[in-house]
Amino acid sequence: MKKIVFVAFTLLGSAIYAQNANGFKVGTNIGLPIGDTSKQTSFNFGIDVYYTWKVIEKIDLGVTLGYTFYVEKNKNEGRDYSFLPIAISAQYNLNQQFYIATDLGYAIGSIEGGFYYQPKIGYSIGNNSLFLSFKGINGSSGLNSLLSDKERISLNSFNIGYVYRLSK
Repeated sequence: MKKIVFVAFTLLGSAIYAQNANGFKVGTNIGLPIGDTSKQTSFNFGIDVYYTWKVIEKIDLGVTLGYTFYVEKNKNEGRDYSFLPIAISAQYNLNQQFYIATDLGYAIGSIEGGFYYQPKIGYSIGNNSLFLSFKGINGSSGLNSLLSDKERISLNSFNIGYVYRLSK
């Protein structure tokens, strides 16, 4: 796990010096859990830092590092779920305002991690962007032991978010 975090920070650090880059973006999101996740958690929130490169006119690729937290409904059980997603980010700009995007990677968990994905649809005005997304972390054995004894499950939520591009 230390190697994964080291590689992620190395990629982000190297990206700072890239010549043909779009640059840094920072974002935040909040969401409502759906499915099995809604039985255990009341809401989730997250922050993300992106570094993207324009590959061709309408396509940006990059790396993402974030923090996601699912708040437990029953505080007496003391189980909140926090994750550090490390992902590859891709964005297709439909026009100057609308885009579709996705983040795919691995979420390192406070107990266990899992496959991380977050497809998005967004609207940009200048350096500001609003998006709707579906966030999922496919459960590993550690997540399953926390949330369900019988089946492999995921943490899922429907989110709304804001992203600010630091450079254009």
